[in-house]
Amino acid sequence: MSDQHRNWGSESGGCQLSISTNKARFRRGEPVNLDIVFRNNGRAPVGLARVSEWFDFEWRVQRMNGTMVPLSTLGKQRSLALQAGGGGTLFRVAAGEQVAFSMNLAEIFDLAQGGEIEIQVVRKALDSGGTPFQVVSNSTKIVIET
Repeated sequence: MSDQHRNWGSESGGCQLSISTNKARFRRGEPVNLDIVFRNNGRAPVGLARVSEWFDFEWRVQRMNGTMVPLSTLGKQRSLALQAGGGGTLFRVAAGEQVAFSMNLAEIFDLAQGGEIEIQVVRKALDSGGTPFQVVSNSTKIVIET
């Protein structure tokens, strides 16, 4: 998807996040690929920690009644492994640059119940002076058909 067709969250620290799927409706058990783009609109590089593909983000995945969608068995295992510790890296996103990630939500979240689900992500970053800030994505809705 081109940037001009993307929806973006509010700018924070000169950065924005965008999330999108290739369609709005999915069958139960079908991969739900979520594209995430982190964009640095600022004048200086920002740092992003890389510890876990999934848990570098704070996930807000909830049903329309406000209940959070639980992690799948694999998601719980990966979360526990992360809590056990492990190294990470810090990479820089230069001013005017962006980085993209693609993840299958059906691997980490238990979507078997189906229904309408709203998704939003938050990414922590460091400004050029090392001060942390958060960037919140737009929200997007999908439907899992049972």
